[in-house]
Amino acid sequence: MAATSIKSIISLGEPLIELSATDEGTLDTVSSFITGFGGDASNFAVAARRAGGDVSMLTQIGQDPFGDAFLNMWAKEGIDTSLVKRSAAGPTGIYFISRNSGSHYFTYYRSGSAASLMTPDLLPEVSIREARLLHVTGVTQGISDSACETSFAAMDIARQAGTLISYDPNYRPALWPMEKAVSVIEESVSRADIIFPSMEETEMLFGSIEPEAAVRKYLELGAGTVVLKLGTHGALLASGDGIKRIPAMRVNAVDASGAGDTFAGSFAAAYMENRPPEWCARFAVTAAGLSTTGFGCVTPIPARKDILSHMAPGPD
Repeated sequence: MAATSIKSIISLGEPLIELSATDEGTLDTVSSFITGFGGDASNFAVAARRAGGDVSMLTQIGQDPFGDAFLNMWAKEGIDTSLVKRSAAGPTGIYFISRNSGSHYFTYYRSGSAASLMTPDLLPEVSIREARLLHVTGVTQGISDSACETSFAAMDIARQAGTLISYDPNYRPALWPMEKAVSVIEESVSRADIIFPSMEETEMLFGSIEPEAAVRKYLELGAGTVVLKLGTHGALLASGDGIKRIPAMRVNAVDASGAGDTFAGSFAAAYMENRPPEWCARFAVTAAGLSTTGFGCVTPIPARKDILSHMAPGPD
């Protein structure tokens, strides 16, 4: 563990070892995998760090080689690990990615993982209070009741201290019943300063709806700034100042599995520089586009200089 320090961005959530198929097909037909790192909160942390952010990871991992691998990776990336706890009660989770007909599919082995055993008493209140932004995800809330309680407790600490909260619903149907997910996501949106929903999650919440109407509904729920991810159609940025459409970057995409997390992490890093939200969104769209040009969640996340060199011109 690194020495304790206060970072601008704290990312709370579950890391997962990633095994990504290198050839197309279902898991019972593919023959080789690339080992990597995943978990939306960790992906967010790496993206924010590579984009220039000052980042800490807040989680619980197993006392196993996969946990060692994460600590080594975060240290190499320059991510602070002083808030990472290790548990002998549960392992570090893993997942597989397979691809077929242009789509990707996830298979998880995370039941009883160390992260799912997180409880509010592990939260470092002083670090959360002194950070500038806390990032929380719906995946973390869906892996267990105690992890969900931990997420809300962290948000409560942040709100009381004036620490900004960013939230990515990242809905995964396999994790929890839709009715519970909708309730938790709506409550989280009401507490968040910045949210990063996708259209798929939006339609789960609101039914068939146009993007412009959707971002207005999120604002009505209490979100301060809404950055609606539209995939190949870019993003829609909404706040009290109005709604702006951010066009997508054109790329030869091969794997979009980490694009949403890259988008959120890059936006947060830019936002911590006090950049205008529109600039942050253009920066994030560029980063997300570049992240789809390689396989896996972490390896293709771009560095800040590459994002800036590919970023379309626009207002500063």
